[in-house]
Amino acid sequence: MSVYKRRGRWFCDVTIDGRRAQRVLKKARTRAQAIKATAVIENKLFENRYKIEKRPEFALTNSSRIISCLTQSYTSGRTPMT
Repeated sequence: MSVYKRRGRWFCDVTIDGRRAQRVLKKARTRAQAIKATAVIENKLFENRYKIEKRPEFALTNSSRIISCLTQSYTSGRTPMT
């Protein structure tokens, strides 16, 4: 959980179980109000009220194909992006 102020507005960034919520805290005027609003958002996120999906795991699906293509173009003397 992080609370920060940017351009005169308070923002929060909350991540629970791989689900991330970034919100502008429009009604917060002080850091204490921003922390209280962030706690409410954190509870809603914990209860999955926002219906935010988990972030997918990063997978290198095409890495072997890309490497073979670059290797072939390097050995043949061609530029790879033509």
